[in-house]
Amino acid sequence: MDGEIVKDYFPVQGISGTFGYIAPEFFQNILYTFECEVFSVGVCLALLDNFEKLEPVVLKKAQDYFFGFKIPFEQNFHVKEELINRKSQIYDILLQTVVFQPKQRKPLSQILLNFQKQGYYYYSQIFSQISTVTSDLKYLKILSLDHKNQKLLKGDARKIASEIAKCPTLSTLSLYLQQNNIGSDGAKAVASEIAKCPTLSTLSLDLQLNNIGSDGAKAVASEIAKCPTLSTLSLWLYNNNIGSDGAKAVASEIAKCPTLSTLSLDLSNNNIDSDGAKAVASEIAKCPTLSTLSLWLYNNNIGSDGAKAVASEIAKCPTLSTLSLDLRSNNIGSDGAKAVASEIAKCTILQDLRIDLRNNKLNGEFQFVNLLPKDIKIRIQH
Repeated sequence: MDGEIVKDYFPVQGISGTFGYIAPEFFQNILYTFECEVFSVGVCLALLDNFEKLEPVVLKKAQDYFFGFKIPFEQNFHVKEELINRKSQIYDILLQTVVFQPKQRKPLSQILLNFQKQGYYYYSQIFSQISTVTSDLKYLKILSLDHKNQKLLKGDARKIASEIAKCPTLSTLSLYLQQNNIGSDGAKAVASEIAKCPTLSTLSLDLQLNNIGSDGAKAVASEIAKCPTLSTLSLWLYNNNIGSDGAKAVASEIAKCPTLSTLSLDLSNNNIDSDGAKAVASEIAKCPTLSTLSLWLYNNNIGSDGAKAVASEIAKCPTLSTLSLDLRSNNIGSDGAKAVASEIAKCTILQDLRIDLRNNKLNGEFQFVNLLPKDIKIRIQH
């Protein structure tokens, strides 16, 4: 892009890739070129707005090259129910890529430039620092900022988040503030500004090692819960002296997110006891739409009873299909580990389980897997 070679492409003889996204000439000549890649990009763009309707049609048409491969992107006035949503943001430039003749397809760099001119960003831009949001950044959809270990104070962190809040179309944000000194007030200010983003659906917020404390952690979660469209949340609060009450408050606030489907929550090394761990899991289980959960409770003090209680509460999640649970260094013992397995086995729709039980004084002959249903994909460390 911008005059630079993104990648050298050489024609390759042979079949590769996903059929539904492949250009028609690839099926005719079995020759993979850069033009094939451009076509695939166009199909992918179309599928962003029309996936369920288009994906099977594209696959069928791609294999139907003997009949001219008339893919249904071109407007047809004789068809009452069209497959394409022609009012979508993508459609204006879609026909630049999804063209039957390879030489009529515009270069990929030109396509992306047209996106930018129209104020659309369908590709990620990563910045290591940001002072003000310029006109070029205003319509970003994906933003990643890395400010780890930069000796930021609460005022510095708030300024960064304040600029982020000026992006009205932001959908995905990754903000890494690990190992600064923003404290409780700074953490709350950051989350408060982020919550002003009206279209945010995916948030990764790293606040590890920031001396936030119980009140700060609760305030952060409370502000995040105000994001009306949040579906994916990764919140790292490792080593912030949150304690049991703070951990429960964090989980309680997160459970208020009405559209949350994926949660990654790191509460490791935070002085959480048995009751605190149970309370955390109990609150998380109240998320009505949660399907994927990653919960880190490494190096707390939850013990055997706490571990069992955590698993018991998580098993109450009615929609949970994927679970990753880190219980390392919690003095659980073999009886506690057995209880964890017995409770997790009650998750009726669980399909994928990853659990880490290392450094818990387990009996060397202990067989955790044997206590779980055979149809679950399992990865155990102990």
